[in-house]
Amino acid sequence: MENSIIGLNPRQLITLASKILYDKGLNNMFDGNISLRIGDKVLITPSGVPKPFMTPDMIVELDINGKTVSGKLKPSIETRLHLGIYGRDIEARAIVHSHNPLTTVVAEVLRERFPEEVVEKSIEAPLYITSGISIVGKYPPGSRELSEEVLKKYSGVNQVIVLLGHGVVAVSTDLFKALYLVELLEKASLQILAERVLKLTSQIVV
Repeated sequence: MENSIIGLNPRQLITLASKILYDKGLNNMFDGNISLRIGDKVLITPSGVPKPFMTPDMIVELDINGKTVSGKLKPSIETRLHLGIYGRDIEARAIVHSHNPLTTVVAEVLRERFPEEVVEKSIEAPLYITSGISIVGKYPPGSRELSEEVLKKYSGVNQVIVLLGHGVVAVSTDLFKALYLVELLEKASLQILAERVLKLTSQIVV
């Protein structure tokens, strides 16, 4: 079964993935959210909990309509976005929303050219981001407008959607595949930025 690692249950996997994103600098203390769909239920990270101190028992369980099944904490403010994708695509099993610092800056500058440049710079991108890279404009976090715009751009699992000035949403069939897509986009953004800096510095006459 996907989303499973020997010795770790789904709540533990979400907690581990959240800490990985924090440790890599892809989310700050309260940034980002992660969810898993298991059958007709959704497990999602809580709102307002510092990522380094999140524990498996804090993960909130919802039904597919967003009603809390178990958990004492408030679910992520981006719950509407997660549930919208799960409602749209039966193949979607994991969603990672991170606040990639380089990705958001580079995508802001390049805008519609960003997906093309990622594919050009990254050998891995076309192999793993099989449903493409999309760009969504600036909308308030947790807003209905944001979730609606993401759904308009959603095309299937193994896709990444960049939220300008905000972050990245990666959707896959497996939690760690979604996590990899987030990392892959940040790596490609670093490559794009490094290339531009090197070209600029090479033109400077000492």
